[in-house]
Amino acid sequence: MNLTDPRVALVVAVLLGVVLGYRGCSKPKAIPNPFASHSRAHEPYAAFVKRMANNPDLSAKFNARFRASADPKSVGFEIAERGMRRLDAASLEQRMMFALKLVEFMDVPTCAALARPGAERNRQMQPQILKAIEQMPAKDIEGYLALVERAIVAELNNVAVPPLYPGRAEAPLHNLASRFSDAERAALRRVINSASTTTHDTACWMVRTVFSETLALPVADRQTLARLFSEPAQ
Repeated sequence: MNLTDPRVALVVAVLLGVVLGYRGCSKPKAIPNPFASHSRAHEPYAAFVKRMANNPDLSAKFNARFRASADPKSVGFEIAERGMRRLDAASLEQRMMFALKLVEFMDVPTCAALARPGAERNRQMQPQILKAIEQMPAKDIEGYLALVERAIVAELNNVAVPPLYPGRAEAPLHNLASRFSDAERAALRRVINSASTTTHDTACWMVRTVFSETLALPVADRQTLARLFSEPAQ
């Protein structure tokens, strides 16, 4: 496998969701704030939840998802994840920028886990993602939550997913691949083909490097790849 294979993009998609912590019961309770009162993320998150709660239509749709879910504790996280791919290309590019900022505040094992897809892993990583969020500058936290809010609204309103036409990503992937040396491409293949056995350092290097190199591409290329990276892992 090489970097022109679209599957490469799938394994470096970072889950950008925020836990909306409903408890598992017949009726949803008030959404608790996962950030401590002294955290710089506490107030932005509280404002985010208030905006959502004050929209009766969105609240009804969210509650319907909650009641239908087999895993109510992960409902908000899953809605945010699914909604990301419904956003426009500029928002998905912003997602990559925030992903790159987030990993800077993660320890190496947590960063490495982002290269190892899996629903169970996603649930286990929620506390680490929240910890990374609250370490970002306040302005970035507000921008990040605004992005997540747009994703949740898009998912609940069933906004159409913009199509990624066959062959559209081939040239941008080739341009991305050209930014790596032969040795680096070999390291990337090791992570892709054996993510579970690759060292944490190598897997984390892949996450950081692929996003940073993608963001260094011309705008048309990076937005096409941002769309590709938003596709669910298969």
